[in-house]
Amino acid sequence: MRELERFRVLIRSADWDGIEVARPDVRPEHVEALVQLYWQLDEWLKRVAVVQLVQDQDHPALRPIMLDVLRAPLEQERDLVELTKAAALGLVDDRHNTFIRFYEDRAALHAAVREVLWAHGIAAEAAPSLRPGPPPPASEAAQPGIEADPGRDEAAASAVDGVREAELRTLAEAGQPEAMNALGTLLMTSGRVDEAEAWYRRAAGADHRSAMYNLGLLLCRERRDDDGAEHWWSRAGAAGHVRAMAGLADLLFARGEATAAEPWYRRAAAEGDAEAMFGLAVVCADRGESAEALGWYERAAAAGDDRAMCNLAAHHYLGDVDTALRWWRRAADAGNARAMFNLAVTLAERGDPAGAEVWYRRAAEAGNDAAAGNLGILLAQRGEFEAAEPWLRSAAAAGNPNGMHNYGVLLQKLGRHTEAESWLTPARDAGP
Repeated sequence: MRELERFRVLIRSADWDGIEVARPDVRPEHVEALVQLYWQLDEWLKRVAVVQLVQDQDHPALRPIMLDVLRAPLEQERDLVELTKAAALGLVDDRHNTFIRFYEDRAALHAAVREVLWAHGIAAEAAPSLRPGPPPPASEAAQPGIEADPGRDEAAASAVDGVREAELRTLAEAGQPEAMNALGTLLMTSGRVDEAEAWYRRAAGADHRSAMYNLGLLLCRERRDDDGAEHWWSRAGAAGHVRAMAGLADLLFARGEATAAEPWYRRAAAEGDAEAMFGLAVVCADRGESAEALGWYERAAAAGDDRAMCNLAAHHYLGDVDTALRWWRRAADAGNARAMFNLAVTLAERGDPAGAEVWYRRAAEAGNDAAAGNLGILLAQRGEFEAAEPWLRSAAAAGNPNGMHNYGVLLQKLGRHTEAESWLTPARDAGP
């Protein structure tokens, strides 16, 4: 356990010298925990650090991360990232187990990386992983709309929402905080932010909890005033407003203040808030408290949080792919585009190209550039070049060198050589 914690510190700090020293200390029993850590990391250099640490190991669980790291961008630590890819290639495909050649010939390395990614139907983005942190406070529950106080009559709140603006204004000017909050919400929906803020402030000044929350939301989203949002969410949370507790926790976590965020996550999670359960799971995972993190991910997923479903899928992927597929499918059915992508990749790996195509298409239609690229590759591999073009063009337009390369290759096949070169040249310049 102490060795794993030492490895985590080296990886998270990208201590390359320390990683080189620690590499002989990695044992087979460490591999699965380090692979799980790889999928949890959302920075490429830290993922590269994991691969650097485990590259001397021979373990079947390593193959997915060796394949994934081939997509790492080269903007930082270019030489180190290239050498990591050279080592990974040999573990992914025996034909490319030629580290010295790739060390001396980086153009050959880049070509081999593209070949392997193409062969595996990977265009731009990681396959079986998703580990987002808590979202910014302006999340789904934070859309403009009347926030009903816990314990209030929901039907009554809906009735207030239906009152015409003139009537709401009359009630608000008569000093009714509920009407002030409702009027602020009505004004927000029509884009009259300044007026909405004024009415939210009046209602918040009268200790209306939902108005405090909505005012904090407005300040965060429209004014970029995190300090103001923190003030009002603190007051609303202290008064028992659950979404304010979760919003405040998200704000603190995003600032790197996980210790301050945790009690607010716990209070909101205890009230059944799924997003707070997810945020608490992330805090626990960051501390290495895997068992508690898993428990909160499970509770959040059961409460409908699609990000938690994705993380459970990533957790189960190494040992129980069927369970991972079930969670990715649930998250995909809930509309999570990255879950759709990960589901498609996993189905492709299990020999279900038809199922993969369905989910690549759904993810691409939802705006996932990696899915668009992989869908284009799938269509191109079976000779449907015209059908592949719009998807590969979409992936290329996202700026990923692999996407630009793949689109350029397709254009060559379509006989559009001048246009092809306009994509292949920047792809070559950028590297894999």
